[in-house]
Amino acid sequence: MPHICIVTPHQIGCNPRVVKEADALHEAGHEVSVIATRMLGHHVEARDQALMRRIRWRLERIDLRSRVRWKLLRVGQLGAQYAHVATGLGRYADVGFRAYTRPLRWAALATSADLYLAHYPAALPAVAAAARKYGARYAYDAEDFHLGDWPDTPSYDIERR
Repeated sequence: MPHICIVTPHQIGCNPRVVKEADALHEAGHEVSVIATRMLGHHVEARDQALMRRIRWRLERIDLRSRVRWKLLRVGQLGAQYAHVATGLGRYADVGFRAYTRPLRWAALATSADLYLAHYPAALPAVAAAARKYGARYAYDAEDFHLGDWPDTPSYDIERR
């Protein structure tokens, strides 16, 4: 059965859709890996821990709790946004989208899979890069109309692109 990698910028404890999807794919016989973050408060961490005691699929949590690391990621994000504005190159838009997009991309690039599934826009550049690297397919779980999250003004052009 194919290996499926689900990527989300959130913790699994506040992302039941990812957990349900990973459980269903695992029950169907697929090898499943989930790449998520670890960055929110104690109430979410407790839910993560409870889920980790019962899940049977692989979970990689990217630890983003360090304020120093977060500030460095944020500086990198802003630099990429400015580089995108100056050059118009899409690779800068990808890593400039959110501060956690770059670590999600690194983790996805280190995970070989047959299919990558992105949850939320910040995960889409990560799964697209990994799919290109491994010659795999990727999909986007479009549960919401995220393009409508931002006002239709020039100041939000980068986010909408």
